[in-house]
Amino acid sequence: MRYLTLLTSYGGNEDETKVPFMYVPVETNDEPRFAWKNLYSTIFQQGNYISAENVREAVKNDGILRFSNNKHLTLGALRAAIKRMAEERGLKVIIFDEAYYFLRFSSLNVMDTVKSFAEQVDVKLIFIGSYELLKLAAQYAVQIRRTEVVPFFRYDTKKKKEMKEFITVIEKFTSNWPCEHIPNFPAVADELAVASMGGVGQLSAILANFLGLQLRSKGEIWTPEMFGKALKSETLDEEMREQILEGEAALRRKYAIKNHFRTTKGITAINEKLAS
Repeated sequence: MRYLTLLTSYGGNEDETKVPFMYVPVETNDEPRFAWKNLYSTIFQQGNYISAENVREAVKNDGILRFSNNKHLTLGALRAAIKRMAEERGLKVIIFDEAYYFLRFSSLNVMDTVKSFAEQVDVKLIFIGSYELLKLAAQYAVQIRRTEVVPFFRYDTKKKKEMKEFITVIEKFTSNWPCEHIPNFPAVADELAVASMGGVGQLSAILANFLGLQLRSKGEIWTPEMFGKALKSETLDEEMREQILEGEAALRRKYAIKNHFRTTKGITAINEKLAS
Protein backbone atom coordinates (compact mmCIF):
# COMPACT_ATOMS: atom_id res chain seq x y z
CA MET A 1 0.00 0.00 0.00
CA ARG A 2 2.79 2.46 0.87
CA TYR A 3 4.51 1.73 -2.46
CA LEU A 4 1.33 2.35 -4.45
CA THR A 5 0.69 5.54 -2.50
CA LEU A 6 4.17 6.81 -3.35
CA LEU A 7 3.71 5.86 -7.00
CA THR A 8 0.46 7.79 -7.14
CA SER A 9 1.85 10.84 -5.36
CA TYR A 10 4.78 11.02 -7.76
CA GLY A 11 2.76 10.35 -10.87
CA GLY A 12 3.61 6.67 -11.34
CA ASN A 13 1.31 3.82 -12.23
CA GLU A 14 0.95 0.17 -11.34
CA ASP A 15 1.99 -1.28 -14.71
CA GLU A 16 5.47 0.21 -14.21
CA THR A 17 5.56 2.17 -17.45
CA LYS A 18 6.25 5.09 -15.14
CA VAL A 19 8.37 4.28 -12.09
CA PRO A 20 9.28 7.39 -10.07
CA PHE A 21 11.75 5.61 -7.77
CA MET A 22 15.05 3.88 -8.49
CA TYR A 23 17.26 1.96 -6.04
CA VAL A 24 21.00 2.09 -6.79
CA PRO A 25 23.66 0.40 -4.61
CA VAL A 26 26.87 2.43 -4.43
CA GLU A 27 29.90 0.22 -4.93
CA THR A 28 33.47 0.76 -3.81
CA ASN A 29 36.39 0.68 -6.22
CA ASP A 30 40.18 0.78 -6.18
CA GLU A 31 40.51 3.98 -8.17
CA PRO A 32 41.99 7.17 -6.66
CA ARG A 33 38.86 9.14 -7.60
CA PHE A 34 35.20 8.24 -7.41
CA ALA A 35 34.20 6.39 -10.59
CA TRP A 36 31.15 8.37 -11.69
CA LYS A 37 31.03 6.46 -14.98
CA ASN A 38 30.57 3.21 -13.05
CA LEU A 39 27.79 4.73 -10.97
CA TYR A 40 26.01 6.10 -14.05
CA SER A 41 26.30 2.68 -15.68
CA THR A 42 24.61 1.15 -12.62
CA ILE A 43 21.82 3.72 -12.88
CA PHE A 44 21.26 2.71 -16.51
CA GLN A 45 21.18 -0.95 -15.53
CA GLN A 46 18.73 -0.41 -12.67
CA GLY A 47 16.50 1.56 -15.03
CA ASN A 48 16.40 -1.32 -17.52
CA TYR A 49 18.09 1.05 -19.91
CA ILE A 50 21.28 0.67 -21.93
CA SER A 51 24.76 0.31 -20.48
CA ALA A 52 27.16 3.24 -20.36
CA GLU A 53 29.37 1.46 -22.92
CA ASN A 54 26.62 1.83 -25.52
CA VAL A 55 26.03 5.56 -24.99
CA ARG A 56 27.34 7.76 -27.78
CA GLU A 57 27.79 11.51 -27.59
CA ALA A 58 26.50 13.41 -30.62
CA VAL A 59 29.06 15.83 -32.10
CA LYS A 60 28.25 18.15 -34.99
CA ASN A 61 31.25 19.07 -37.14
CA ASP A 62 31.10 20.90 -40.50
CA GLY A 63 27.38 20.30 -40.66
CA ILE A 64 27.77 16.54 -40.18
CA LEU A 65 26.39 14.85 -37.08
CA ARG A 66 28.69 12.15 -35.76
CA PHE A 67 28.65 9.98 -32.65
CA SER A 68 31.88 9.81 -30.71
CA ASN A 69 33.63 6.65 -29.59
CA ASN A 70 32.66 5.75 -26.03
CA LYS A 71 36.31 5.86 -24.97
CA HIS A 72 36.02 9.63 -25.13
CA LEU A 73 32.53 9.78 -23.63
CA THR A 74 32.16 12.71 -21.26
CA LEU A 75 30.29 12.74 -17.97
CA GLY A 76 28.11 15.46 -19.48
CA ALA A 77 26.92 13.02 -22.15
CA LEU A 78 26.19 10.40 -19.52
CA ARG A 79 24.16 12.86 -17.46
CA ALA A 80 22.23 13.88 -20.59
CA ALA A 81 21.43 10.22 -21.26
CA ILE A 82 20.21 9.72 -17.68
CA LYS A 83 18.10 12.84 -18.00
CA ARG A 84 16.40 11.38 -21.10
CA MET A 85 15.79 8.12 -19.25
CA ALA A 86 14.38 10.00 -16.25
CA GLU A 87 11.96 11.89 -18.49
CA GLU A 88 10.82 8.72 -20.25
CA ARG A 89 10.29 6.76 -17.03
CA GLY A 90 8.89 9.64 -14.98
CA LEU A 91 11.82 9.21 -12.58
CA LYS A 92 11.68 11.57 -9.60
CA VAL A 93 13.88 9.97 -6.93
CA ILE A 94 17.12 7.96 -6.96
CA ILE A 95 17.91 6.13 -3.73
CA PHE A 96 21.63 5.48 -3.15
CA ASP A 97 22.23 2.64 -0.68
CA GLU A 98 25.57 2.10 1.09
CA ALA A 99 26.24 5.78 0.37
CA TYR A 100 29.10 5.85 2.89
CA TYR A 101 31.34 4.65 0.04
CA PHE A 102 31.25 8.25 -1.17
CA LEU A 103 33.28 9.09 1.95
CA ARG A 104 36.33 7.26 0.65
CA PHE A 105 37.00 10.23 -1.58
CA SER A 106 36.94 14.00 -1.21
CA SER A 107 33.49 14.49 0.29
CA LEU A 108 33.41 18.14 -0.79
CA ASN A 109 34.03 17.31 -4.44
CA VAL A 110 31.60 14.40 -4.32
CA MET A 111 28.78 16.52 -2.93
CA ASP A 112 29.43 19.27 -5.49
CA THR A 113 29.08 16.70 -8.27
CA VAL A 114 26.01 15.15 -6.64
CA LYS A 115 24.31 18.55 -6.36
CA SER A 116 25.10 19.34 -10.00
CA PHE A 117 23.84 15.91 -11.10
CA ALA A 118 20.54 16.31 -9.21
CA GLU A 119 19.95 19.74 -10.71
CA GLN A 120 20.75 18.77 -14.30
CA VAL A 121 18.80 15.50 -14.28
CA ASP A 122 16.01 17.08 -12.19
CA VAL A 123 15.67 14.31 -9.61
CA LYS A 124 15.78 14.10 -5.84
CA LEU A 125 18.61 12.05 -4.35
CA ILE A 126 18.28 10.01 -1.16
CA PHE A 127 21.40 8.72 0.59
CA ILE A 128 21.04 5.71 2.87
CA GLY A 129 23.91 4.80 5.15
CA SER A 130 25.62 5.06 8.48
CA TYR A 131 26.02 8.04 10.79
CA GLU A 132 29.15 8.97 8.88
CA LEU A 133 26.91 10.51 6.22
CA LEU A 134 26.56 13.51 8.52
CA LYS A 135 29.94 14.60 7.12
CA LEU A 136 28.38 14.81 3.65
CA ALA A 137 25.21 16.54 4.80
CA ALA A 138 26.83 19.60 6.33
CA GLN A 139 29.81 20.57 4.20
CA TYR A 140 28.76 24.17 3.66
CA ALA A 141 25.71 26.44 3.67
CA VAL A 142 24.40 25.53 0.20
CA GLN A 143 24.28 21.86 1.09
CA ILE A 144 22.66 22.51 4.46
CA ARG A 145 19.89 24.52 2.76
CA ARG A 146 19.20 21.77 0.24
CA THR A 147 19.65 18.75 2.49
CA GLU A 148 17.14 17.12 4.79
CA VAL A 149 18.41 14.59 7.32
CA VAL A 150 15.93 11.89 8.34
CA PRO A 151 17.31 9.96 11.32
CA PHE A 152 16.17 6.41 12.05
CA PHE A 153 17.16 5.81 15.63
CA ARG A 154 17.38 2.30 17.01
CA TYR A 155 14.38 0.83 18.81
CA ASP A 156 14.53 1.67 22.49
CA THR A 157 13.89 -1.80 23.86
CA LYS A 158 13.29 -0.39 27.33
CA LYS A 159 10.01 1.06 26.08
CA LYS A 160 7.11 -1.39 25.73
CA LYS A 161 5.66 0.29 22.65
CA GLU A 162 8.94 0.20 20.76
CA MET A 163 9.67 -3.35 21.88
CA LYS A 164 6.27 -4.34 20.51
CA GLU A 165 7.23 -2.85 17.15
CA PHE A 166 10.58 -4.63 17.31
CA ILE A 167 8.78 -7.96 17.76
CA THR A 168 6.62 -7.12 14.73
CA VAL A 169 9.82 -6.70 12.71
CA ILE A 170 11.03 -10.10 13.90
CA GLU A 171 7.71 -11.64 12.88
CA LYS A 172 8.07 -10.15 9.39
CA PHE A 173 11.42 -11.87 8.99
CA THR A 174 10.00 -15.14 10.38
CA SER A 175 7.03 -15.06 8.01
CA ASN A 176 9.47 -15.28 5.08
CA TRP A 177 11.68 -18.02 6.58
CA PRO A 178 12.35 -20.45 3.70
CA CYS A 179 12.92 -23.56 5.85
CA GLU A 180 10.22 -25.95 7.02
CA HIS A 181 11.53 -25.84 10.57
CA ILE A 182 11.19 -22.27 11.85
CA PRO A 183 12.71 -21.21 15.19
CA ASN A 184 10.41 -19.22 17.47
CA PHE A 185 12.38 -15.99 17.13
CA PRO A 186 9.66 -13.77 18.71
CA ALA A 187 10.14 -15.77 21.92
CA VAL A 188 13.78 -14.63 22.08
CA ALA A 189 12.99 -11.00 21.21
CA ASP A 190 14.78 -9.75 24.35
CA GLU A 191 17.97 -11.61 23.44
CA LEU A 192 17.76 -10.40 19.82
CA ALA A 193 17.19 -6.85 21.01
CA VAL A 194 20.37 -6.96 23.11
CA ALA A 195 22.41 -8.61 20.36
CA SER A 196 21.21 -6.25 17.64
CA MET A 197 21.25 -3.18 19.89
CA GLY A 198 17.71 -2.49 18.71
CA GLY A 199 18.84 -1.97 15.13
CA VAL A 200 16.94 -3.56 12.25
CA GLY A 201 20.05 -3.75 10.08
CA GLN A 202 21.98 -5.73 12.67
CA LEU A 203 18.91 -7.86 13.38
CA SER A 204 18.72 -8.70 9.68
CA ALA A 205 22.40 -9.68 9.67
CA ILE A 206 21.96 -11.96 12.70
CA LEU A 207 18.95 -13.74 11.25
CA ALA A 208 20.66 -14.04 7.85
CA ASN A 209 23.67 -15.67 9.55
CA PHE A 210 21.35 -18.04 11.42
CA LEU A 211 19.53 -18.90 8.19
CA GLY A 212 22.81 -19.61 6.39
CA LEU A 213 23.80 -22.07 9.11
CA GLN A 214 20.41 -23.76 9.00
CA LEU A 215 20.39 -24.09 5.21
CA ARG A 216 23.80 -25.78 5.32
CA SER A 217 22.75 -28.24 8.01
CA LYS A 218 21.50 -31.76 7.28
CA GLY A 219 17.78 -31.65 6.60
CA GLU A 220 17.85 -27.90 7.22
CA ILE A 221 17.29 -28.51 10.91
CA TRP A 222 18.18 -25.65 13.26
CA THR A 223 20.07 -26.12 16.53
CA PRO A 224 20.40 -23.75 19.52
CA GLU A 225 24.15 -23.47 18.86
CA MET A 226 23.36 -21.59 15.66
CA PHE A 227 22.12 -18.59 17.65
CA GLY A 228 25.52 -17.97 19.21
CA LYS A 229 27.34 -18.58 15.94
CA ALA A 230 25.10 -16.00 14.23
CA LEU A 231 26.27 -13.24 16.58
CA LYS A 232 29.43 -11.14 16.48
CA SER A 233 32.20 -11.81 18.97
CA GLU A 234 31.88 -9.77 22.16
CA THR A 235 34.93 -7.66 21.25
CA LEU A 236 33.56 -6.70 17.82
CA ASP A 237 30.11 -6.25 19.29
CA GLU A 238 31.42 -3.75 21.86
CA GLU A 239 33.39 -1.84 19.20
CA MET A 240 30.31 -1.58 16.99
CA ARG A 241 28.23 -0.45 19.96
CA GLU A 242 30.67 2.39 20.68
CA GLN A 243 30.53 3.57 17.06
CA ILE A 244 26.72 3.54 17.08
CA LEU A 245 26.48 5.47 20.34
CA GLU A 246 28.99 8.05 19.09
CA GLY A 247 27.05 8.45 15.82
CA GLU A 248 23.73 8.80 17.60
CA ALA A 249 25.17 11.45 19.91
CA ALA A 250 26.44 13.46 16.93
CA LEU A 251 23.08 13.14 15.21
CA ARG A 252 21.20 14.39 18.25
CA ARG A 253 23.60 17.31 18.77
CA LYS A 254 22.98 18.55 15.24
CA TYR A 255 19.33 17.71 14.61
CA ALA A 256 17.51 16.97 17.86
CA ILE A 257 16.97 20.64 18.75
CA LYS A 258 13.90 21.87 16.88
CA ASN A 259 13.52 25.37 15.54
CA HIS A 260 11.42 27.85 17.53
CA PHE A 261 8.32 27.51 15.36
CA ARG A 262 8.06 23.78 16.07
CA THR A 263 7.69 24.41 19.79
CA THR A 264 4.34 25.00 21.49
CA LYS A 265 5.18 28.65 22.12
CA GLY A 266 6.34 29.22 18.56
CA ILE A 267 3.31 27.49 17.01
CA THR A 268 0.95 29.60 19.12
CA ALA A 269 2.73 32.83 18.20
CA ILE A 270 2.81 32.18 14.45
CA ASN A 271 -0.77 30.90 14.43
CA GLU A 272 -2.05 34.20 15.84
CA LYS A 273 -0.35 36.11 13.00
CA LEU A 274 -1.23 33.67 10.22
CA ALA A 275 -4.86 33.62 11.26
CA SER A 276 -5.18 37.39 11.72
